[in-house]
Amino acid sequence: MKKYLLAIAAITSLMLSSAAMAQTTIAKWTFENLTIAAGSSLTNFSNGRSITNITPEFGSGNASGSHPGTPAFGAGTWSTVTGNGSAKALTSAGWTNNPAASTGDYYQFAFSTVGFTNIGITFDTVGSATGPKNFIVQYSTDGVTYTTFGSPYTVLSSPSWSASTPVTGETDTYDFSSITSLANQGVVYIRLVVTGNTAINGGLIGSGGTSRVDNFTVSATSLVNKPQLLTDISSTNSYAGNQVVFSVLVSGDSPLSYQWYYPNLSTQLADGGSGFGAGTIAGSQSNILTLNYIDPAQAGNYQVIITNNAGSVTSSVANLTIGTRTPITNNIAFLRTLLDPINWKPIDVTNIYCATGIVTSIFNFTSGNNSEFFMQDATGRGISVFEANNTSVPNPGTIVRVTGPLGQFDGLLEFQMDANNQVQSISTLGTTTVPAPAYFDINNITNTPFLETNVEGSLVVVSNVFLNRSSAQFISGASVNMTNANGKFLALFVNANASDVIAANVPVFATSVIGHFGQFTSSTPATGGYELDIMQYADLVDGNSTPPTPLMSARQSGTNSIVSWNDIFFTVQMATNVSGPYTDLTNGTPLVIPSTNPAAFFRVHYP
Repeated sequence: MKKYLLAIAAITSLMLSSAAMAQTTIAKWTFENLTIAAGSSLTNFSNGRSITNITPEFGSGNASGSHPGTPAFGAGTWSTVTGNGSAKALTSAGWTNNPAASTGDYYQFAFSTVGFTNIGITFDTVGSATGPKNFIVQYSTDGVTYTTFGSPYTVLSSPSWSASTPVTGETDTYDFSSITSLANQGVVYIRLVVTGNTAINGGLIGSGGTSRVDNFTVSATSLVNKPQLLTDISSTNSYAGNQVVFSVLVSGDSPLSYQWYYPNLSTQLADGGSGFGAGTIAGSQSNILTLNYIDPAQAGNYQVIITNNAGSVTSSVANLTIGTRTPITNNIAFLRTLLDPINWKPIDVTNIYCATGIVTSIFNFTSGNNSEFFMQDATGRGISVFEANNTSVPNPGTIVRVTGPLGQFDGLLEFQMDANNQVQSISTLGTTTVPAPAYFDINNITNTPFLETNVEGSLVVVSNVFLNRSSAQFISGASVNMTNANGKFLALFVNANASDVIAANVPVFATSVIGHFGQFTSSTPATGGYELDIMQYADLVDGNSTPPTPLMSARQSGTNSIVSWNDIFFTVQMATNVSGPYTDLTNGTPLVIPSTNPAAFFRVHYP
């Protein structure tokens, strides 16, 4: 969330600096907070053709959309996809292909212009090849009568948007400054309306053709000279290590200057390090103040003064109360119960948890300025530990205590840490032996509750599997399916840092493979992308080149019988009667049976 708030502040600053400082942003939809799900109050799923109550990330208002064309065309599926320089944009399929419809399909944005004039809008739009091509822009002040404005616009078919870098050339701008009736209104409606059945590729619109919109921004000029607060700040409660954002919306002639104060009006705030750990302050001279990684010492009163050539206005006092969360200490087995049993996502990503375990991985499982490793504890359960802003990982066998919040990445439950957050930590307590991998029966691959609570995150071994040799060598970042005799399969994933696995030969058959039981899926529920993450080629035993090792063997030594076995993943049991009772024998230690003993019966058992 924090990076999008910072992005909004930056964009707002850019808008204030353009058009000779005459315009300010009064509302903006980036759809970063939008979640659309079946049964949501946002969408009319009785016909699947409308969506409403989408609030802007900045300012106030309401966005909606509808497929009212008669007759209907397609179901009208609303969703979010990657935006233009942001994580989300609003998209929909099922646009009308009926040019004779009484009302075309549309997006709609409603907002207040009280205190403002010279209204203008900008927005980014793109579509799929069979999505609608031609749109007009309409406005209304009563939500009933709409007037077409300006020239139509056409949509491009180049949906190559990314969350990090905005694509230029897909932005449309409309200046409504000549429409004085839109100034100082309680509500103004803007519609982007489909005008025909032509698709972007020149054919007819297809029922699966999509159109998406992002970064719908409303700008205006203040009607009044002296700054006036339209949205004031208010007191709030938060916790140490969190992010806190204060913002104001102000009318008044540009240029407007902002200055935030803490703990009173005699002390100005400045951007940069907060003076408390890795905490930072941003926006101290803008309408949005962002405090990152807050410390209890930053509690107190915050205010902002806004000034222009006509005067100034001072905000209310916002008191920030900062509490400290007491870490909830428990074992990893408990952490693995904190999952929604329907979607298998963490039910608590707010509290701080503390768990101790042994590092079982040998390299960094991620990239960039981040680190990821696996650990497991005496319960045999494992968990991934991800830490942003740190590239080092503990050595295997290191005993660590991890304190931080839980999260999930592509279905994998993990500690989601930030090295800059002073309330989160990874402490080294000593070293020990890495636990032996637990045997995993691939026949259990469809038992989701068992996998989520007992296996995911742990170091495991699978045995007697066939490998799909679509490539003769292992490829970095790619998977190879492992299949057992029953046709059940598990993906074997090669991490980019598993250097001695990459380009090694893929055997047809492996008697055993050791790795971490992980997951990589963006589906809901968050299951189905299970994988075994191999760390080194020595953890794979090629069943074609290595002679099989007998599970048990017996030999005669004088008048005694010597029974031995090698597989540490199985338990050998003995009884003096074929029906038992059977008792466990010590693995790996040969058993000497004198000839005077009664008959002995043996069986192999695994958990």
